[in-house]
Amino acid sequence: MNVHIEGADDVEHLRSPAALRVAELAAESELFFFHFEHRLELPLPESLGGIEEPRGFEAGILRESKYQAFRHDLLVASFNPTHRAKWTAHELCHVLVGFGHRSGATPFFHVLGAWLAELLPVALWYFFDESGLRRCARHAGQGPRFRAHCEDCEREARRGALETRDAKFVEEGRAFVDRELAAVARSRREGRVLGSRFATIDLASDAVAYVASHRARLESELFERFTSEHFSPGGGLHGDLDALEARVLEVMEGIVRGAAVRPLAGGRYERVAQDLAYRLLLVLEETEGDASRELDRLVSRLAGDRTEASVERVVADYEALAEDYVLPPPEDVFAVGYELPRGYGSGVAQLVSGLHSACPRALEALGDDLDAVVGEFARRDPRIRRPLAHRFAEFLAGREPAASFARFEAAVCHAPRPSPERRAFAIAPSDGDALELAPDAHLVRVAHDVEHEGDPADAPDRPRSYLVRAEDEGEVGVYALSERLADAIQDRDVAPVPAIAEELASLAEAGLFLPKRLAL
Repeated sequence: MNVHIEGADDVEHLRSPAALRVAELAAESELFFFHFEHRLELPLPESLGGIEEPRGFEAGILRESKYQAFRHDLLVASFNPTHRAKWTAHELCHVLVGFGHRSGATPFFHVLGAWLAELLPVALWYFFDESGLRRCARHAGQGPRFRAHCEDCEREARRGALETRDAKFVEEGRAFVDRELAAVARSRREGRVLGSRFATIDLASDAVAYVASHRARLESELFERFTSEHFSPGGGLHGDLDALEARVLEVMEGIVRGAAVRPLAGGRYERVAQDLAYRLLLVLEETEGDASRELDRLVSRLAGDRTEASVERVVADYEALAEDYVLPPPEDVFAVGYELPRGYGSGVAQLVSGLHSACPRALEALGDDLDAVVGEFARRDPRIRRPLAHRFAEFLAGREPAASFARFEAAVCHAPRPSPERRAFAIAPSDGDALELAPDAHLVRVAHDVEHEGDPADAPDRPRSYLVRAEDEGEVGVYALSERLADAIQDRDVAPVPAIAEELASLAEAGLFLPKRLAL
């Protein structure tokens, strides 16, 4: 069964029965994703606790602060292409559960609310999503990998769920939820935070850290207005902890047993109106005079009319307002990471900054076409789990020399982490040995001369194929290849035949190739 959620990779819904069920529930509630790299986070005013540095790109990766980058009260899911596929169902589950808030809530209420809001998405990640999840031969049936990443597992999961579920993961997930709810109840009785740790997971500690980061915002007049004016009953805001706990259990039964779950009230454009209202409130927080009164009117309009037509009117009115007053430009305010009326949605300037941090020569090669090309890329950027520079290089296919520069620079910028197999199993190959590319080596082939500094300057034809990997010392190694060896790698048929034996032996001794079968 295929389920489409705007802004996500549909294949990721099919990775497990739980992920598919979450997607079905999300579709009923008209949920959708914003693209993390296309979304420009407006700076949080100091009055709301905005003390962290604004996020930005470093070497092609958009920095993400652990707590202030995430809000339980943002009911639009985040799609970050540098994250694992598990995040798709996790993010949707967050929105389905919602969050707790009431006027005058104490910090202790906020902590328990954050704890409850995080509980089911975490149980889904570590337990329910593992039932029926296809993993690689090395890790099949072993459960979550925690912080250890396995690219083979990611590839296997894209083939779809197994035909059978593993009941132990469902039982363990229910037990985890029961323990956490008991810990929340014990904390409520005793008036202090008494968590229940599982392995490296400590939801109580995470909730305290969340509130420490968000307390000024959660206790502000801005947040009080946001929560009191912009949520329909049953739209994801729970006024007491009992209601939030009941929603956790309702959604859990919907995922595990297929039980009915009430869709969130309000529909897609309620979530859009909430998002825009919050962003306008951040602008309003630091605006005075006539501009302040006009912004106040726009926020109130979004509260009273949460429709596409209302959103379009507010966008147009803000455009006009920004022409008359010194305000953040509409291109920033409406860079929300999903499509909005009047052509807004993507933070193109942020994408240009990210590409400059990863593939500057490619951008230089685009010359005067840079802005137009990146703008078109922003409109066509696929929702896949690949770094920005790699996606841009694929988009540029056929546009030389920019495409070759981008492909080469992306490979260098995102060189795989050093693998211990390199030191453990590197050997000089013998005749007939079948070899395979080491897991930390990446083949990159270009159609244009990229003039790598290690290439022989007097070569009549510079190399067009390279192996790239991160070295143990933190540098990136780039190894030029003959086209014959590059073809063999691409065909997955590497053996020390005479034509490439000497070249292959040197690279194998450096750990760039390993035996397909290890000898005793």
